[in-house]
Formats: sequence, C-alpha cells, structure tokens
Amino acid sequence: MRVFPILLIVMLFVAGTAEAAEPLSFVVPEYPPHSFADSSSPHGASGLSVDIVSAALDKMGVSYTLKVYPWARSLYLVEQGVVDGVINLYMTPERQQVLDYCSEPLFFERVYLFARAGTTIGWNGDFRSIAGKRLGVALGFSYGARADAAKVSGEINIIEFYSMQENINALMDGNVDVVLSDSDVARYLTKSVGKEGMLVALNPIVESVPSYVAFSKKRNLQQLRDRLDEVLRAMRENGDIALWERKYYGHQDKSDK
Repeated sequence: MRVFPILLIVMLFVAGTAEAAEPLSFVVPEYPPHSFADSSSPHGASGLSVDIVSAALDKMGVSYTLKVYPWARSLYLVEQGVVDGVINLYMTPERQQVLDYCSEPLFFERVYLFARAGTTIGWNGDFRSIAGKRLGVALGFSYGARADAAKVSGEINIIEFYSMQENINALMDGNVDVVLSDSDVARYLTKSVGKEGMLVALNPIVESVPSYVAFSKKRNLQQLRDRLDEVLRAMRENGDIALWERKYYGHQDKSDK
C-alpha cells in the first residue's frame, strides 16, 4: 500500500481548501457617494458601488473584506497584488496591463468640468478652450479617455490634489479655476460642507465613463471575475442595480450612457 502519495493528495486538497476559504480582499476608494467609509456598515463601507458589489459577492457565496483608502493608495495596493481587487474604477490601457477587469460595468459616471457659480469659463467641449486655466484633479484619477489625453498633452494646466474633497475645496476657495468630477460626487462633496449650489457643472459633458470592478493579475482570479460578471449581469437584468441607483440618486439612472 502506497500511503505517501495518498497522504500527499489529501494534504494538497486541505491546503487548497484553506486557500479557497481565505476571504477576498478589496480596496475601495474614498469617493462618496459611490464609495465611502461607514462605521455603521457591517463591511465598514457604503455607497452605490459598495452595495452592488457586496450583494453580488453575497449571491456568489464568497467571503470578502473591504478597506477604504485614498485612491492613489487603493490603486497601488491592487496593482502590486497586496489585495485581490478594487471596486469602482475606470478602465485605461495602462491599468489593463496589470488588472483583470470585469466586462460588466457597475454604472456610468457623468464627468463634467465644474466651476464656481457665477464664474465665466469659456468651455466648449474642447480642452484647448480652457488653456491657461488652472484645472484641479485628484491624484491618480482617470476621468475618461478624452480628459486623460488632454492631461498628458500638456495643453492644460493641471494641479493635483490628494483627494476629491481637497480638489473640490480648492475650487471653492479659488485656488483652481475648474475641476473634473463625476456630477454626483461634486454635488455630494459641496453639500457635505454646507456649500450646496456653490459650484456649477459646465456644459457640454466631458464624457460618460463606465466604472468597473477589477482584480490584480498577480492573484490569478480570472474564474472568479467571470462568475462576478455573470452575477452583475443578472442583477442588472432583473432590476436590482436600478433599485440601488434610485436609492442613491433618485430618478437618475447611472446605467444610462
């Protein structure tokens, strides 16, 4: 009787089971109202993207943890494989080199230029129209292909801030002329400091950009990513995601391009 090979198989099975039982680790950017730290939540975080992904993972029967960090740190942790995945991010060619994206978006973010109410800014949809203006952005953020291309072209004066709140505060304080932001994020952040209506979105819209869940390629979680895609797709088709969108944004449909 050859006990050793049988014992080895058992040990490998137990080890594999223990590894599979390890909870998935996700980072979530501080990006209210889409995602934010919330001590009252069992996950320590809340927001539209958190609610959607938490429900999907619960349906899949997998355990997971969520940690809220500033965006630049969140992105670094998942790129380096320190954590398994990140919730609520745009897709860029550079990120696709190190991240495995779900194909099903969580929702679409409407990115606008924001200025102080009453300020005259000659925005016509072309970033060259704001040449010479100070444009505030959050460190490490993407704002869609058009804005990202303008950022690297050197045709606009970029000033980076550590967080979206600092970025919005800089605009309200007059330290920048315009900022890039999702419309709901900008309105939430101004309202949270009692300055609702101080900023206005400039038309036309910059871009409507899908937001995703992505996994570190160093973690080799492609099969789990594909399962998550299936669940997210079913949740969209049966109206679950629309319910959360109405919860956070009233009649606004974040899934509408």
